[in-house]
Amino acid sequence: MAARRPIIAIGSLDGAIQPISKQTNAGVYFSYQEHEAIYTHLEQQYLAYLRNELKVKSHDVEAYSREAISKKMAEILLQV
Repeated sequence: MAARRPIIAIGSLDGAIQPISKQTNAGVYFSYQEHEAIYTHLEQQYLAYLRNELKVKSHDVEAYSREAISKKMAEILLQV
């Protein structure tokens, strides 16, 4: 996410990444069955890349950095 490149996540409808991708606007989430939508999205993203127009307007991604996650984990471990 910190690279500001689009993320394409594929998983179950109740996957943990889906709310994060919506919250951060860092990418899109597809269910396993959405073959055509995945293909279309990949094609659109590739064409945008060729035109040098592949942009991501993500926000709040710092909360998911290695440093932030490590800090949260250390706080949890200190409570144990």
